[in-house]
Amino acid sequence: MFGRRFDGWSLRSKDPFMKMIPLIMKKRNDAQVFLNLEVDCKYADEYIKRKRLEGIKVSHMAIVLAAFVRTVSQRPEINRFIVGNKVFVRNQLTISFAILKHRSTESVEETTVKLHFDPTDTLYEVADKIEKIIEKEKNANSVSQVDKLAATIFRIPLIPPILVGFLKIIDRVGILPKPIINVSPFHTSMFITNMASIRMNKVYHHIYNFGTTSVFTSIGKREKKLVISKDGKLNTKWVMPLGFVIDERIAAGATYAVALHLWEKYMRNPELLEIVPDKVRYDDGRIYQCKKKHLRKKFQENLTDDLEENLQEA
Repeated sequence: MFGRRFDGWSLRSKDPFMKMIPLIMKKRNDAQVFLNLEVDCKYADEYIKRKRLEGIKVSHMAIVLAAFVRTVSQRPEINRFIVGNKVFVRNQLTISFAILKHRSTESVEETTVKLHFDPTDTLYEVADKIEKIIEKEKNANSVSQVDKLAATIFRIPLIPPILVGFLKIIDRVGILPKPIINVSPFHTSMFITNMASIRMNKVYHHIYNFGTTSVFTSIGKREKKLVISKDGKLNTKWVMPLGFVIDERIAAGATYAVALHLWEKYMRNPELLEIVPDKVRYDDGRIYQCKKKHLRKKFQENLTDDLEENLQEA
């Protein structure tokens, strides 16, 4: 009921200073931090070519998303969110993004979708989910769940401002209905925009005050950079620029740093994402959405062994 959300649990293991921060910075736009990361394209390009020869289709977008899913499985702190000045442990792993349904010189049609993932998902599973949703939404007759929700809100004139205001209030007190949270793109682990798909540079996109998004990521079109090799020679390389806007209230700066380094590591080594992780860390000891019973047992055992160490690291 009030304060007990469908999509998360109140964080138990937090220090007094962390409790105070949301009271000082009450909105996400108060707590936005902007980060930049340039990932060498060479590794993903070579991997995608190898997989293409094997008859397996993998995109750069799939690698970025799969790397995020794997990062959350190891550093779950970045999957937290804040509502009503309280820190919550999210009990879902979701990613929202826009899909270009149609583009011409005269018009552009987009839709927004949200995909649900499991912390144990591999790159192949992530790529398959992305491919299926894109194929489905590019169908001219398809209407996404997000668009259906928006259409329902705007069905009666003059009602939308009142209804949206009401939804904000009940979200704040933790009673927003489960069906709305399940399709709302604003209630998500990460919102991502692929600017490279429309040949644009990366942007730093604000995180929304409504909903639970704590991370907004932008993928820009690749850029050529000058680098100095170890022997002092000047070379060039192609990089994939990423722009991040994060809510600094959900985790310590050092935790974010470790998570971003991990994320980059997985993007530079996509083969690490081909198999399920050896273990999954669940934030605050809260286990959710293990799709296989034998994996659940394995991860519970690992969690018991590592929980004290993980809490100290966090």
